[in-house]
Amino acid sequence: MKLQSAPAPGRAAAEQPKAPAPNQVKAQEEMPGSAHEAGAGPAGSSSSGAFGGMALLVPFLLLFGLLFWMNRGEKRKRQSLEGKLKKGDRVITRSGIVGKLVEVSERTVKVEIAPGVSVLMYKSGIEGLEGGEAKGEAASSADKIIKAAKDAEEKDAKKRK
Repeated sequence: MKLQSAPAPGRAAAEQPKAPAPNQVKAQEEMPGSAHEAGAGPAGSSSSGAFGGMALLVPFLLLFGLLFWMNRGEKRKRQSLEGKLKKGDRVITRSGIVGKLVEVSERTVKVEIAPGVSVLMYKSGIEGLEGGEAKGEAASSADKIIKAAKDAEEKDAKKRK
């Protein structure tokens, strides 16, 4: 018993595409001057198709190369900064906290953020030295924070006297 396929609900049988008869496919392949004889590949594909795919790939490769190149420069700067850190330096963390280095080890530093209050953090969490080695906006906002902290310390010192 052979089952016949039924048209999809809501569609008439005439709307379904019909497959070409096998003898028509052979006739198309054997026609003189067809794309298959010209060496353009099967089913009439053109040779520019391969280059069309490469044209889409080139921008992605350029973007990937640019990102790789930029990250390499930032990594070099970070390694230089981490190598310069020493006990007693005033630093700015990535979160904007300003403090003084109390201990420096291979991967971590201990930062004193207030008298008697120190935190242990990774060296990668240090944005820069107080002298302005932080980048861009972080440097300007960190300078404002440092100035405000110094002003507050001066006011407290005057009140104590």
